[in-house]
Amino acid sequence: MDWGEKDIESKATLAGGRIVNRKPMTDESISFKIYPISVGSPSETTATGVMQLFHPGSDTYGTNDDTSQPIVVNNTNFRRKYKITILWATTLPATAETLPVSGVYAERIQILNAYMTKVKPDYGDKTLSVEATFKWPPFTKDGVSNKIEDSTTDTAQLTAATAYPA
Repeated sequence: MDWGEKDIESKATLAGGRIVNRKPMTDESISFKIYPISVGSPSETTATGVMQLFHPGSDTYGTNDDTSQPIVVNNTNFRRKYKITILWATTLPATAETLPVSGVYAERIQILNAYMTKVKPDYGDKTLSVEATFKWPPFTKDGVSNKIEDSTTDTAQLTAATAYPA
């Protein structure tokens, strides 16, 4: 996980003081190690492979993606936006998108408008794995946050995940 950088730069003044110049926040990213079982993705909610997510048939999910066997994935210029939800809790719901169980500790990260920017297949341990990196700007063009982090103790319940697209 790389939550970006909010860098500053300072300049000395003639009086011995410093003037701080704030730099724009840099892009954020997260990488996952995935064990794919195919190159395709048969539905929007059931991904079995990574390559079709990295090289989609179009910018719209499911449009022009190969669904017939054998699935063929060609390099493309298309890019899709993804929402990533990660949930840690003492008792987990069926999916990270559903309302977390009431009365338990929970912490959640929701990432909106992420792009898959890197896919690195590996067969080093005789098992196919893929390291997939997602990257997103910290804010939309209107200044709305693209990452939401929330948590609760056992005294309150997290709200439902943010609808996508936000």
